[in-house]
Amino acid sequence: MGIMPIDSARDALSRVGVLRLDPATTPAPGRRPPDVAHRAALSRAWAALRLRVETNEPATVAVTVLALVVVSGLIVMAPTTFPWVGYLPFVVLSGAIHSPRRHALVLGLTVAAILVTAALTMPVKTDGPGAAVGTLAVGAVTLWRSLCRAKIGVQGGRGETMLADLRARLLRRARVPALPPDWHAETCVQSAYSQRFSGDFVVTRCTQENRLLEVVLVDVSGKGLDAGTRSLVLSGAFDALLGSVPPADFMVAANDYVARQDWAEGFASAVYLCLDLETGEYAVSGAGHPPAARFDAAVQSWHLIEEGSGPVLGLVGGLRYPCARGIIHPGEALMLYTDGLIENRYDGVDHGIARLVGGLDAHACGQFAGVASGSCSRAAAGPCDDRGAVVIWRD
Repeated sequence: MGIMPIDSARDALSRVGVLRLDPATTPAPGRRPPDVAHRAALSRAWAALRLRVETNEPATVAVTVLALVVVSGLIVMAPTTFPWVGYLPFVVLSGAIHSPRRHALVLGLTVAAILVTAALTMPVKTDGPGAAVGTLAVGAVTLWRSLCRAKIGVQGGRGETMLADLRARLLRRARVPALPPDWHAETCVQSAYSQRFSGDFVVTRCTQENRLLEVVLVDVSGKGLDAGTRSLVLSGAFDALLGSVPPADFMVAANDYVARQDWAEGFASAVYLCLDLETGEYAVSGAGHPPAARFDAAVQSWHLIEEGSGPVLGLVGGLRYPCARGIIHPGEALMLYTDGLIENRYDGVDHGIARLVGGLDAHACGQFAGVASGSCSRAAAGPCDDRGAVVIWRD
């Protein structure tokens, strides 16, 4: 028996009244709905216009100068109707899209236009010098912002867009790949003072035809935005190393890479996990990092994995790092975390670890969902430090 094509079946159902289609609202086969296509077209048009505006400075400067002439003419013709504030939008807009040199040109022309217009309207408008001073104050702020963008070689809003894209890449690297049905994982990274970048980051990847799950949790020296640039660099490098080098050599390669950077604050602590998703066997290596924690289903409690720790990354190249091995059985879990969860200014590290393990024992019933985010939210340091945690469990 032959299979009726979809279009023919749809027409047949429409004729008998089972399926009623409105030709005005039903898109043709292979076409997107009109509202989706319209939004996509608007998005492309806006991106093209924005690129044209931000890259064609001579044209935008000419348009801005023409606008200044128009505003000056309006004020001269109707001095009591049009205020001096009409110049400010063009100063602010120029600061947002122009390089410092051209923005300084626009600012100087604006002040000159105000002074000339004030001279022409002197009997009626006497506050021209004050308006010029106010415009200079606003222009100084916008010029400072333009200089800040020029340091990274971008202009307009592309610098902010670039940073947003970098942060999105950092978040994507922390996203755990799809796991077998009996495996689950949760990651959480919270930055100090809720800043957009953090010195803690997670990189995950499934390798060897999705049999191995490799996870590295890193704590870069510093916190928040101060460590954000090093965090971005290391996350890209470690993402490239995962799957490219054998698991036994990952920490060696990571340490050598950090040592080669020759940063003034060039060290970083890290914990690396390689988990066999078929057998449950794991290997954990630490580099100046707090010990991982494991939930043992036999005794229904958490304990620390004290073995497999070496010095922080970046101190000396060519080091070998030991590892601790074990098996995660059904009903058991493994947790990696950074020192932001255990350190504060009043208590020692040992006290912080004991407090963390005590809090984890509240989840001895095997409900591990939310443990990572909850531990970060209840961290001893509060919002004053970066916090990161990874929890992996097996049903």
